[in-house]
Amino acid sequence: MKLDIDDRIVQTPTASDVEEALGARSFAKDWRITIEDGDATLDATARSDGSFLVTIWNGTTTRRSGQADTAAVKTAFVKYLNGDGSWKKAVRWDQPAPGKPASGRSPLIGRNLSEPPPWAIVAMVIVIGFVLLMFTLPGIADWLFPFARSDWFWIGLIFLPVAAIILLTAASKGLDLVRASSWEPTSGRIVSSRIAQRSIKFQGEAERIENYAAVTYEFKAPDGRKVQGSRIGIGNDNRGADAAPTVKRYPAGAIVTVYYDPKDPRNCVLERGGPKGIEPKGCAMALGELAIAGGILWAWIVHGPGTVKTTFPNANENIVTLASGLGVFLGMMAYAQWRMSRTATGWPATPGTVMRSEVHEERDNASGVRSTSYRPIVEYAYTVAGNEYRSAQVRLNVAAAGPKAWADSMTAKYPQGRTVNVRFDPENPSNAVLENPGSTSWYLLALAAAAFAFAAWQTHALG
Repeated sequence: MKLDIDDRIVQTPTASDVEEALGARSFAKDWRITIEDGDATLDATARSDGSFLVTIWNGTTTRRSGQADTAAVKTAFVKYLNGDGSWKKAVRWDQPAPGKPASGRSPLIGRNLSEPPPWAIVAMVIVIGFVLLMFTLPGIADWLFPFARSDWFWIGLIFLPVAAIILLTAASKGLDLVRASSWEPTSGRIVSSRIAQRSIKFQGEAERIENYAAVTYEFKAPDGRKVQGSRIGIGNDNRGADAAPTVKRYPAGAIVTVYYDPKDPRNCVLERGGPKGIEPKGCAMALGELAIAGGILWAWIVHGPGTVKTTFPNANENIVTLASGLGVFLGMMAYAQWRMSRTATGWPATPGTVMRSEVHEERDNASGVRSTSYRPIVEYAYTVAGNEYRSAQVRLNVAAAGPKAWADSMTAKYPQGRTVNVRFDPENPSNAVLENPGSTSWYLLALAAAAFAFAAWQTHALG
């Protein structure tokens, strides 16, 4: 239990702490005393007329008192602290009218704004439509663009949607930052703060459990209405490695500054600056590396076949270029997997519990051929530094579907309720595994070697 006396925190409060805090004859407007015990929050805020507004929040509902004097507040807080259930009788609670809250107005729920804005969606649809039109009717491309006969033009069209996504995302977040720079600050309070989970699954892919910081705060809008927000910042959704620091930064019961749009208080955030941890130098280096990799890939696609044809006149230059490029890509993946696997062997371990163990049937009708595979889903919970995380990753970066017998064997190995040994990344505790996939790197390396062997065979240089 924690007592907050106008921003002075008492970790193990006693009745004397409450009596001393409320022993003054008068209190400044908005002076506050709060008890937070993990399940509920009892709060009293001084009014300009000397009375108090008492509020109890249990995580789902809120009750407010009318005018309560200092003696009533002191009695309620001391009894609440001592676990005496009669504390509620110390103050008179406002009774809401049927179907309406006491104030006659329902609380406002802050906008999450996790989805892209409509204009960005429309722009992306236009880009994709343009690319499809150019490839479907190349004659229009020749008429519109004098350089349409260049290979660079068509390769650029392939990468245009990716570039559009990056630019539209940056533009959307940039506009949000500009708008938020003029938002008004006000005082608010953290209602709840914890690490929560959500399941993410795209068609044909394995289910993924995402850990994120679920922070709820409340403040009063200029018209007196209460606003409950959950958006922390702009461009920073506080997932993965950012989840635990965010929960620590915004503990339940803390008094915080909230930035809100005066025209629409539902647009509110705790942090109106750009994403934390992103430096201009780091961004420049990342963009430089991306440009170099893109340049190498572009040059290989454009000039690779000609180089192969010049060096090996009897070769099928397109197949050799494709196979050797695939070999390089698989080799890089094998090296990256080997490094991650080697790092994961040194991760610390903690006990965990299997919460769900089941097999999902997946059907695929690609190319008109029906196929059925079975994917094992093993979800487990574990605790790191007092925060509970969940994951469905059995092996690092490996999510496979296969025959039913194999899937059944995986769920039998990890039945629901079993205690397991969980290894987690100390820099990102949400990234955890039950098994270290040391065998997958050699598998990728074997595929890379096969691709290079096929490319060498296609050159006809070996006879």
